[in-house]
Amino acid sequence: MRKVATNTSSAGPHFWYLSDNSPIEDQSFTATHLYRSLLNQTVETLLDKEGIIYLGREDDGDIDVSLNQRVIDTYQGKIRTQNLIGVLGDGTDTVSISTRFFKQNENPVHIEDDYFFAYLLEKVLHVDVAKGFNFSPLRSNRWKKLLVLLFPYFLNKALQVGAYKMYVRREYNDSRLKGTVDVARYLNIDVPFIGRVAYTTRDLDLDNPISELIRHTIEYIVAGFTIGRQLLNDDKNVRDNVRTVRLRTPRYRKTERRRIIEWNIRHPVVNEYFRSYRLLQKICVAILCHDSISASASGKGHINGILFDCSWLWEEYLNTLLRDKRYSISFVHPRNKSKTGKQYLFGKPDKYGRSSKVKGQFGLIYPDFLISSAPTVIADAKYKPIDNIAGADYLQLLAYMYRFDSRYGQYWYPESQENSKSTPFITGFELLQGINGGSQSVRFRESEQKVVLEKVGFPIPTGASTYEEYSSLMQDNENQFAKSIVSLQP
Repeated sequence: MRKVATNTSSAGPHFWYLSDNSPIEDQSFTATHLYRSLLNQTVETLLDKEGIIYLGREDDGDIDVSLNQRVIDTYQGKIRTQNLIGVLGDGTDTVSISTRFFKQNENPVHIEDDYFFAYLLEKVLHVDVAKGFNFSPLRSNRWKKLLVLLFPYFLNKALQVGAYKMYVRREYNDSRLKGTVDVARYLNIDVPFIGRVAYTTRDLDLDNPISELIRHTIEYIVAGFTIGRQLLNDDKNVRDNVRTVRLRTPRYRKTERRRIIEWNIRHPVVNEYFRSYRLLQKICVAILCHDSISASASGKGHINGILFDCSWLWEEYLNTLLRDKRYSISFVHPRNKSKTGKQYLFGKPDKYGRSSKVKGQFGLIYPDFLISSAPTVIADAKYKPIDNIAGADYLQLLAYMYRFDSRYGQYWYPESQENSKSTPFITGFELLQGINGGSQSVRFRESEQKVVLEKVGFPIPTGASTYEEYSSLMQDNENQFAKSIVSLQP
């Protein structure tokens, strides 16, 4: 871990740099309020109490697994970071947690300078990171840079759901009475009677505080950042959605920005159908506010920032890679949120005997990847280091293999690349049979009954002077990894 102090005063702000899945031994950091606020706190707790934006499996439906993770955890008496990366600050201290695969002089870098993280964002969230690395750093609240770059992705995602409508109270003063007469206002401005009546209506309107917030964010990005116009104009889908928002907000006034922000802070989106708007709303408030993401997390002592679940990014990156048509890989990637590709462990047989048609399936499961081969290959994406793939990980994969009549399973995990070797690192082992100390000694199974598990390490480059060079190295490694998957198919 490294520390950079931006102020020689002990009361000044300090910046700390960590990497994921790594021990924390710096006692000066463990003495900070920020560290104590993060230690052993779940994502769910931080989201409830602090001003944090979180991108992970919670957005993809697997809420229980995702929100129980911890930023900093204590395990067997040791303090370590976990699979979460991001930038967090409490007004006094700021910590950047980057991936363990990109360092400078063996020290963690700021997450904005982490090429591996940037590459995952580019592939999974379609963030144009080339713009990000030419992006003038903000002097404070550096996580805002990430939010600005992520804004187009979440704008597209929200508008995919459809238009956000809500009832809005409007005031009128004309001769077309169609709502409730506002007596006090009528007496104040329409007496003596001159043909107009003051009244109010409650209309279901596209031009509402949520839409206005999105519009204000668009105009703020365009006017406030050098690459703002290009960021929102290069991609056709983003460009069309920006145009749609502008058309839906004819009442937009820049002078109303503070009022719109305050309304949205007090009224978070609660409709579950519009959950993508809920995250976009939070991101917009964070971009437009100068100090905090939420009203409840303003001022010193409260934590603000952004967190990413690297295990989610890693799994979705592999999904994107396997879907590349160049490789022609046939596979199923069950998705919890969309309920696509769902599988079951059990089925209830017909009470009169075994039925040819399965009914009453239960025991819902979502294996990461099912590779079409003879037999099916079960693959489990793991972001954790190779030595941490153990215990329950083995039991889960073996259960899936038994369910799908497979004798071949793989764990796909990231591994730091050694020299220029671009082929995957493969560690294989076989399931034993027999009982230690029993009548049948422990031995390997016969070849036709052999059950094989492999840990397949995807080589992650560690040395690159530019992002373009890094991307080229990753693409070479992707080709080698995809070839190893293709070889599993008949």
